[in-house]
Amino acid sequence: MMLSAVILSGLRLLTDKAILRRWGPNPFNVLVIDDGGPAVDLPHTYRVATAEVGLTPSLDDPHALHLLARYVRNMDQVIVSCTPERRVAWAMVLKGCGVHGEVLSDFMREIGALGVVHRDEIGITTLLVSTGPLGMRSRAVKRMLDIRASLLALPFALPILLVAALAIKLEDGGSIQFKQKLVGRRNELFSIFKLRTMKVERSDREGMRSASRDDDRVTRSAAFIAGPASTSCRSCSTC
Repeated sequence: MMLSAVILSGLRLLTDKAILRRWGPNPFNVLVIDDGGPAVDLPHTYRVATAEVGLTPSLDDPHALHLLARYVRNMDQVIVSCTPERRVAWAMVLKGCGVHGEVLSDFMREIGALGVVHRDEIGITTLLVSTGPLGMRSRAVKRMLDIRASLLALPFALPILLVAALAIKLEDGGSIQFKQKLVGRRNELFSIFKLRTMKVERSDREGMRSASRDDDRVTRSAAFIAGPASTSCRSCSTC
Protein backbone atom coordinates (compact mmCIF):
# COMPACT_ATOMS: atom_id res chain seq x y z
CA MET A 1 0.00 0.00 0.00
CA MET A 2 2.83 2.40 0.82
CA LEU A 3 4.59 1.58 -2.45
CA SER A 4 1.34 2.15 -4.37
CA ALA A 5 0.87 5.53 -2.69
CA VAL A 6 4.42 6.57 -3.62
CA ILE A 7 3.97 5.45 -7.23
CA LEU A 8 0.61 7.24 -7.58
CA SER A 9 2.04 10.44 -6.10
CA GLY A 10 5.02 10.31 -8.45
CA LEU A 11 2.81 9.71 -11.48
CA ARG A 12 0.59 12.62 -10.49
CA LEU A 13 3.58 14.97 -10.22
CA LEU A 14 4.90 13.85 -13.59
CA THR A 15 1.45 14.28 -15.16
CA ASP A 16 1.09 17.79 -13.69
CA LYS A 17 4.47 18.82 -15.09
CA ALA A 18 3.63 17.40 -18.49
CA ILE A 19 0.30 19.23 -18.61
CA LEU A 20 1.87 22.52 -17.51
CA ARG A 21 4.60 22.17 -20.11
CA ARG A 22 2.14 21.34 -22.90
CA TRP A 23 -0.87 23.57 -22.15
CA GLY A 24 0.33 26.10 -19.57
CA PRO A 25 -0.81 26.81 -15.99
CA ASN A 26 -4.47 27.44 -16.87
CA PRO A 27 -6.44 24.34 -17.93
CA PHE A 28 -9.18 26.53 -19.45
CA ASN A 29 -9.12 28.81 -22.48
CA VAL A 30 -10.30 32.20 -21.18
CA LEU A 31 -10.84 35.19 -23.45
CA VAL A 32 -11.04 38.73 -22.05
CA ILE A 33 -12.75 41.23 -24.35
CA ASP A 34 -11.85 44.85 -23.59
CA ASP A 35 -14.65 47.15 -24.73
CA GLY A 36 -13.85 50.27 -22.74
CA GLY A 37 -14.61 48.93 -19.28
CA PRO A 38 -12.39 48.52 -16.20
CA ALA A 39 -9.11 46.68 -16.65
CA VAL A 40 -9.25 42.94 -15.95
CA ASP A 41 -5.94 41.74 -14.52
CA LEU A 42 -6.51 38.03 -14.98
CA PRO A 43 -3.33 36.02 -15.66
CA HIS A 44 -2.95 33.30 -18.30
CA THR A 45 -5.79 34.53 -20.52
CA TYR A 46 -6.24 35.55 -24.13
CA ARG A 47 -7.08 39.22 -24.67
CA VAL A 48 -8.64 41.25 -27.45
CA ALA A 49 -9.53 44.95 -27.67
CA THR A 50 -12.68 45.73 -29.62
CA ALA A 51 -11.29 49.05 -30.84
CA GLU A 52 -8.36 47.30 -32.52
CA VAL A 53 -10.21 44.45 -34.27
CA GLY A 54 -13.63 46.03 -34.82
CA LEU A 55 -15.71 43.81 -32.54
CA THR A 56 -19.22 45.10 -31.84
CA PRO A 57 -22.09 43.45 -29.88
CA SER A 58 -24.66 43.73 -32.66
CA LEU A 59 -27.36 41.16 -33.34
CA ASP A 60 -28.32 42.88 -36.58
CA ASP A 61 -24.89 42.63 -38.22
CA PRO A 62 -24.05 39.10 -39.48
CA HIS A 63 -20.44 40.06 -40.16
CA ALA A 64 -19.99 41.30 -36.56
CA LEU A 65 -21.47 38.05 -35.23
CA HIS A 66 -19.18 36.02 -37.49
CA LEU A 67 -16.12 37.94 -36.28
CA LEU A 68 -17.11 37.37 -32.65
CA ALA A 69 -17.63 33.67 -33.33
CA ARG A 70 -14.08 33.40 -34.66
CA TYR A 71 -12.64 34.87 -31.46
CA VAL A 72 -14.73 32.81 -29.02
CA ARG A 73 -14.13 29.53 -30.89
CA ASN A 74 -12.46 26.94 -28.62
CA MET A 75 -12.85 29.23 -25.62
CA ASP A 76 -14.19 27.84 -22.36
CA GLN A 77 -14.94 31.24 -20.83
CA VAL A 78 -15.43 34.74 -22.22
CA ILE A 79 -15.26 37.80 -19.97
CA VAL A 80 -16.38 41.17 -21.35
CA SER A 81 -15.34 44.45 -19.74
CA CYS A 82 -17.47 47.21 -21.20
CA THR A 83 -19.28 50.42 -20.33
CA PRO A 84 -22.63 50.09 -18.49
CA GLU A 85 -24.70 51.09 -21.53
CA ARG A 86 -23.26 48.20 -23.60
CA ARG A 87 -23.71 45.42 -21.04
CA VAL A 88 -27.15 44.39 -22.29
CA ALA A 89 -25.93 44.17 -25.89
CA TRP A 90 -22.93 42.04 -24.93
CA ALA A 91 -25.12 39.80 -22.78
CA MET A 92 -27.43 39.16 -25.72
CA VAL A 93 -24.67 38.21 -28.19
CA LEU A 94 -22.86 36.03 -25.62
CA LYS A 95 -26.03 34.02 -25.07
CA GLY A 96 -25.94 32.99 -28.72
CA CYS A 97 -22.26 32.01 -28.75
CA GLY A 98 -22.67 28.70 -26.92
CA VAL A 99 -19.92 29.61 -24.45
CA HIS A 100 -19.65 30.46 -20.76
CA GLY A 101 -20.03 34.24 -20.92
CA GLU A 102 -19.56 36.87 -18.21
CA VAL A 103 -20.05 40.65 -18.27
CA LEU A 104 -18.06 42.70 -15.77
CA SER A 105 -20.15 44.74 -13.32
CA ASP A 106 -18.58 47.12 -10.81
CA PHE A 107 -21.96 47.73 -9.19
CA MET A 108 -22.33 44.06 -8.29
CA ARG A 109 -18.90 44.16 -6.66
CA GLU A 110 -19.64 47.39 -4.77
CA ILE A 111 -22.74 45.99 -3.10
CA GLY A 112 -21.20 42.54 -2.61
CA ALA A 113 -23.85 40.64 -4.56
CA LEU A 114 -23.82 36.88 -3.99
CA GLY A 115 -26.07 35.96 -6.88
CA VAL A 116 -29.13 36.78 -8.96
CA VAL A 117 -32.69 35.72 -8.09
CA HIS A 118 -35.30 35.62 -10.85
CA ARG A 119 -38.88 35.93 -9.56
CA ASP A 120 -40.75 34.95 -12.70
CA GLU A 121 -44.12 34.84 -10.95
CA ILE A 122 -44.09 38.63 -10.57
CA GLY A 123 -41.67 39.46 -13.36
CA ILE A 124 -38.78 40.96 -11.37
CA THR A 125 -35.11 40.15 -10.80
CA THR A 126 -33.28 40.87 -7.57
CA LEU A 127 -29.66 40.71 -6.41
CA LEU A 128 -28.86 38.40 -3.52
CA VAL A 129 -26.69 40.38 -1.07
CA SER A 130 -27.03 38.30 2.12
CA THR A 131 -28.09 34.84 3.23
CA GLY A 132 -29.95 33.75 6.31
CA PRO A 133 -28.84 31.35 9.03
CA LEU A 134 -28.37 27.64 8.57
CA GLY A 135 -31.42 25.47 8.16
CA MET A 136 -32.91 23.51 11.05
CA ARG A 137 -31.08 20.29 10.17
CA SER A 138 -27.73 22.03 9.70
CA ARG A 139 -28.15 23.95 12.95
CA ALA A 140 -28.93 20.74 14.84
CA VAL A 141 -25.84 19.04 13.41
CA LYS A 142 -23.66 22.05 14.22
CA ARG A 143 -25.04 22.21 17.76
CA MET A 144 -24.23 18.53 18.33
CA LEU A 145 -20.69 19.06 17.04
CA ASP A 146 -20.25 22.12 19.27
CA ILE A 147 -21.40 20.23 22.36
CA ARG A 148 -19.21 17.23 21.58
CA ALA A 149 -16.14 19.41 20.99
CA SER A 150 -16.82 21.38 24.18
CA LEU A 151 -17.14 18.25 26.28
CA LEU A 152 -13.88 16.89 24.89
CA ALA A 153 -12.02 20.16 25.45
CA LEU A 154 -13.48 20.93 28.89
CA PRO A 155 -11.20 18.60 30.93
CA PHE A 156 -8.14 20.29 29.41
CA ALA A 157 -9.46 23.86 29.55
CA LEU A 158 -10.98 23.74 33.04
CA PRO A 159 -7.68 23.66 35.01
CA ILE A 160 -6.33 26.57 32.95
CA LEU A 161 -9.51 28.58 33.50
CA LEU A 162 -9.42 27.90 37.23
CA VAL A 163 -5.81 29.06 37.51
CA ALA A 164 -6.58 32.20 35.48
CA ALA A 165 -9.66 32.98 37.61
CA LEU A 166 -7.67 32.52 40.82
CA ALA A 167 -4.93 34.84 39.56
CA ILE A 168 -7.45 37.53 38.65
CA LYS A 169 -9.12 37.33 42.07
CA LEU A 170 -5.88 37.39 44.06
CA GLU A 171 -4.45 40.38 42.21
CA ASP A 172 -6.99 43.05 43.18
CA GLY A 173 -9.92 41.22 44.76
CA GLY A 174 -12.32 42.32 42.01
CA SER A 175 -14.83 40.27 40.09
CA ILE A 176 -13.53 37.43 37.95
CA GLN A 177 -16.06 37.82 35.15
CA PHE A 178 -16.64 40.79 32.90
CA LYS A 179 -20.04 41.35 31.25
CA GLN A 180 -20.28 43.31 28.05
CA LYS A 181 -22.79 44.00 25.27
CA LEU A 182 -21.74 43.00 21.75
CA VAL A 183 -23.49 43.02 18.38
CA GLY A 184 -24.48 39.54 17.25
CA ARG A 185 -26.93 37.78 14.97
CA ARG A 186 -29.34 40.07 13.06
CA ASN A 187 -27.37 43.05 14.46
CA GLU A 188 -28.93 42.48 17.88
CA LEU A 189 -27.06 43.14 21.12
CA PHE A 190 -26.26 40.20 23.37
CA SER A 191 -24.41 39.83 26.67
CA ILE A 192 -21.06 38.06 26.76
CA PHE A 193 -19.20 36.95 29.89
CA LYS A 194 -15.40 36.92 29.80
CA LEU A 195 -12.55 36.68 32.24
CA ARG A 196 -11.71 40.19 33.37
CA THR A 197 -8.40 41.38 31.96
CA MET A 198 -8.55 45.05 32.95
CA LYS A 199 -8.43 46.85 36.25
CA VAL A 200 -11.80 47.23 37.94
CA GLU A 201 -11.73 51.02 38.10
CA ARG A 202 -10.71 51.34 34.45
CA SER A 203 -12.91 48.73 32.78
CA ASP A 204 -14.52 49.88 29.56
CA ARG A 205 -17.93 48.23 29.34
CA GLU A 206 -19.07 50.42 26.46
CA GLY A 207 -16.01 49.66 24.36
CA MET A 208 -15.12 53.30 23.84
CA ARG A 209 -11.39 52.57 23.67
CA SER A 210 -9.73 49.56 22.08
CA ALA A 211 -6.93 47.84 23.93
CA SER A 212 -3.41 48.25 22.62
CA ARG A 213 0.01 46.75 23.26
CA ASP A 214 1.29 47.62 26.77
CA ASP A 215 -2.13 49.07 27.65
CA ASP A 216 -1.96 50.55 31.17
CA ARG A 217 -5.45 49.26 31.95
CA VAL A 218 -4.48 45.60 31.61
CA THR A 219 -3.84 43.70 34.82
CA ARG A 220 -0.55 41.90 35.40
CA SER A 221 -2.26 38.51 35.45
CA ALA A 222 -3.91 39.18 32.08
CA ALA A 223 -0.61 40.31 30.59
CA PHE A 224 1.06 37.14 31.85
CA ILE A 225 -1.72 34.92 30.46
CA ALA A 226 -1.56 36.61 27.04
CA GLY A 227 2.23 36.26 27.01
CA PRO A 228 4.87 38.32 25.22
CA ALA A 229 4.12 36.79 21.84
CA SER A 230 1.16 39.08 21.23
CA THR A 231 1.93 41.52 18.43
CA SER A 232 -1.09 43.79 18.76
CA CYS A 233 -2.34 43.81 22.34
CA ARG A 234 -2.28 41.66 25.44
CA SER A 235 -5.99 41.43 25.98
CA CYS A 236 -9.19 41.42 24.04
CA SER A 237 -10.41 44.62 22.47
CA THR A 238 -12.34 46.20 25.32
CA CYS A 239 -12.34 44.18 28.55
